Amino acid sequence: MFIGVDHGTRAIRFSSHDEKTFELDRKKASKISFDELLSFMQRCLSIDPSNIKLVALTYSMGDGIHKIKRIEDVENRGLLEDGGAGSYVGGGTHIYDLFRGHEIPTIVLPGIHRRSPIDPRLKVFSHHASPEKIGDCYYVLKKFHSRNFILCDVGANTVSVGVKDGRIIGGLDACLFSPGIYQGPLDLEAIRKIDRGEISANDAFGFGGVKKAPTNFLYVENLDKKDLAFKSLSLLTAMEISAMEVLLSDADIFVCGFVSENEKFIDEMKGLLKKDITSLGDIASVGCSLIARDVFYGARNILGIEVEI
Repeated sequence: MFIGVDHGTRAIRFSSHDEKTFELDRKKASKISFDELLSFMQRCLSIDPSNIKLVALTYSMGDGIHKIKRIEDVENRGLLEDGGAGSYVGGGTHIYDLFRGHEIPTIVLPGIHRRSPIDPRLKVFSHHASPEKIGDCYYVLKKFHSRNFILCDVGANTVSVGVKDGRIIGGLDACLFSPGIYQGPLDLEAIRKIDRGEISANDAFGFGGVKKAPTNFLYVENLDKKDLAFKSLSLLTAMEISAMEVLLSDADIFVCGFVSENEKFIDEMKGLLKKDITSLGDIASVGCSLIARDVFYGARNILGIEVEI
């Protein structure tokens, strides 16, 4: 049995390679014991924890490593330094440390960044995608057998990754181009607020999404405002994908994340791009479980990323 763990913005997701999945919100994940976690796995994934052969784990930005490594060989949880874009709750840290402190074999996936084997022209940006996007891309590679595609993850934020000839060649991170629902790049208004000392850069990113406020976007009472926000998100996401098409002109297009399950959003995107789009939902943890399976059976290169175990 092989397990994938997605340290997402809203929750920590766990999947088996047969695509059973459960999630814990980040606050609950920050307090769970390892025995409780194993009990969840046994009940929700229908597995015997003693039969777990390998876990593929993601954590935060993953910018401190550029290879897939055993968790015991990873320093500082795979981070170049603490902090960055996004709020800290402690759930992902706690889950990482639970696996680090127990005997279940675990590997850690890196993020995509300047030290990654990507198109060197894109290394003007320090960071391209967090580690769970590797799980997203691997799911597409294995399930759809596409080797040239653009994968766009739309949820709390928006991130796009390009895969060419089965290798990740780079991406556009959450703080670079299209906003998501809550988080997004810093515009002039945000920069001025930061310079005046009213907010931090991280807070500006946290409120930079199309909603522009920390409330539940999917249940906005003002329907006109909700519709406009959806149209803005569709337009900007389509523009981000179009930018990636400069590198991948004939690529298949996949959209994942919880917004991808909204038919209105996908239909709007199809109309803007004039192309077919495959909607996937949340699939990163499943993709990570497939990485665990293939690494266990001898894979030493995943989407162009070296496996060092």
